[in-house]
Amino acid sequence: MKKLILAALAAGFVLTGCKKDDDDVASIVGAWKINKYTYKYANGTSDTEIPDACEAKTTITFKEGGTMISDEYYTNGSGTCTLDNSSGSYTYNENEQNLYVNLGDGTINFKVITINNSELVLAGEKDDYDSDGEDDDYTIYLKR
Repeated sequence: MKKLILAALAAGFVLTGCKKDDDDVASIVGAWKINKYTYKYANGTSDTEIPDACEAKTTITFKEGGTMISDEYYTNGSGTCTLDNSSGSYTYNENEQNLYVNLGDGTINFKVITINNSELVLAGEKDDYDSDGEDDDYTIYLKR
């Protein structure tokens, strides 16, 4: 789950324009923070996760040229807020609204739902997040 979150965050920072105005061109380049995660399960139920105080420090930074840095904070087994740094690469296909993120252990594809100067919404790859044998939807909401 941790790598999925990092990949999703990373993906969010890279996007350069799902929605454009003449005066307001959104860019994925820059630093993003996780606002929330939502899950829509195959059985019709849903769940929303809001980062706690430690996780809220996490920053995903997309740089020009396709590189990214993830500074992920999480609470370790002893209850201490811990930093895990990682770096990787990303590619954004603006025409298809796909963001591809690689943090070293494979490429993850995200569909860009929304991008503007303050918000990036990414739909993750379908997976069985509730372990019921059915694929579920996963969405990450990022903010600047």
